Amino acid sequence: MKPTLYVGYKRQLTVNDLDDIPHVDKELILFDRLSSYDWSSTTTLNIVWKEFGKDYIFASLFLIPYFITCIAQPLLFRQTLLNVMNEYRSHTISYVYAILLFVSIILQALTHRQNIFRAARVAIRILNAPTMIIYTHALSLKLASLAEMDPDQVMNFGFESIGDFIMIGENGIILSSGQKARVSFACTLHANVAIYLLDDPLSVVDHRVAQQIYERCIGPCELLKNKTRLLTTHQAQFLSESNQIIFLSHGHIDKQSCLNENNIREKLCKQS
Repeated sequence: MKPTLYVGYKRQLTVNDLDDIPHVDKELILFDRLSSYDWSSTTTLNIVWKEFGKDYIFASLFLIPYFITCIAQPLLFRQTLLNVMNEYRSHTISYVYAILLFVSIILQALTHRQNIFRAARVAIRILNAPTMIIYTHALSLKLASLAEMDPDQVMNFGFESIGDFIMIGENGIILSSGQKARVSFACTLHANVAIYLLDDPLSVVDHRVAQQIYERCIGPCELLKNKTRLLTTHQAQFLSESNQIIFLSHGHIDKQSCLNENNIREKLCKQS
């Protein structure tokens, strides 16, 4: 990294100045080793110690000179001051203390960043190892669940938490109530089921669109002609081709009969 930055100060960097992609992906090798363990029977501490124990010990050994210099500096500084204040001081000992203090300062400066880098590198690898296994396992469960879902269930799984903020199109637009009803109805048509329960999908669209949806999808001669359709609606013009009509009033079945246009008009007039 430092040579690259040094070159960047002198001239503009090009693609040739960057390091090549390594031929051996160490992280992928580490992931394969971690995946080979039985995480259900082996504790995480044992697995982490087997994989990163040597790196942890190696990083800890580099901390020993750093801690020695941190302890030695105030002691050497104290001895230097005491020797200077002593009337019968020895110049040779003063020079020795000064040299040792200078060496400890240089050694601390040289090892400080290396110790931080090595310790942080080991800590990040130890932190990412269990996280990587957990994420991969969770992703495999999610993919397995999605594989068992129908297309309409996948749509509901992906957009259920979004609510009204459904984005569609190349750049994305917020759908109106009529557009959302049409998208939801289209997802319903993709489900190959025996019974379709349609909860008044024609009420949120205009009359022309409602007529087209009924004629092309719900009607007895179109897409769902071989399926059982339960349609809740307040629009009487769509009841003329129904096999059975059930009137609901205050949450209860008020009247159940076969088609009779006079009964339909009479009932709708009473409700209005």
